[in-house]
Parts: sequence; structure tokens; C-alpha cells
Amino acid sequence: MGWSQDLFRTMWRALSKEVKELVGTDQFGNKYYYIPAYKNWR
Repeated sequence: MGWSQDLFRTMWRALSKEVKELVGTDQFGNKYYYIPAYKNWR
């Protein structure tokens, strides 16, 4: 389940063209991002 969520996130990031800065990861390997200015691509 984790890898499919990663895949979805990667594809969504590519589609939505969001600007993200990687903040860090937790002990489970989840990545946390800072999104400076969110703009809806729709």
C-alpha cells in the first residue's frame, strides 16, 4: 500500500506542478513537504 501511495503522489506532483520543499522524513519513511504557495492547477 505504501508504494502505491508513493506512486500516486509522484504522478500527482507531476500533474499538479506543485512547488514543494522536502522538510524531512519520519521513522516510517513518510516524506513531509513544505508548500510555499499552493495554486490549484484547475
